[in-house]
Amino acid sequence: MNCPDRDLLSAYVDGELSPSEARELEGHLGACGRCRSKVKTFRALKAAVSAAAPAPAMPDDLKRTLRGMAARRGEPAWKRSLSELAFGWKSPAAAAAFSLAAVLAVVWAVRRPAPEREELPVEMLLAAHSEYAKTLPLAAGVGDEGWEEDGDVR
Repeated sequence: MNCPDRDLLSAYVDGELSPSEARELEGHLGACGRCRSKVKTFRALKAAVSAAAPAPAMPDDLKRTLRGMAARRGEPAWKRSLSELAFGWKSPAAAAAFSLAAVLAVVWAVRRPAPEREELPVEMLLAAHSEYAKTLPLAAGVGDEGWEEDGDVR
């Protein structure tokens, strides 16, 4: 193995390598004093940084969220989507209140009386249409010539 780059050595010190990658690198470290020295330097740097600025505590809600995501990692995508949609319904009382409100809205909409409609006689509608048609530009000056009383063309 050629000497690895500093990113790989840093990942090794941080425990970010897979077991097989770590074993391979450890084999190289057994034979390469220069890389062992670099790993020693990275470990000392990591210890100094950790001592100087301890990591802030992770909020409990973030821990729960991350643990839940890790637990669901093997679930099918549709199950994860459903659980994410239902995330806000932590309380059965909230779900029941929403369901009741939805049912009441549907019942109110169905049982509401239809508005009263005013019925107009057909003759009145036809007369109004005839008067309106006379105001249109194409009908101006045409009048009723060419038409019989019963609507047939002469």
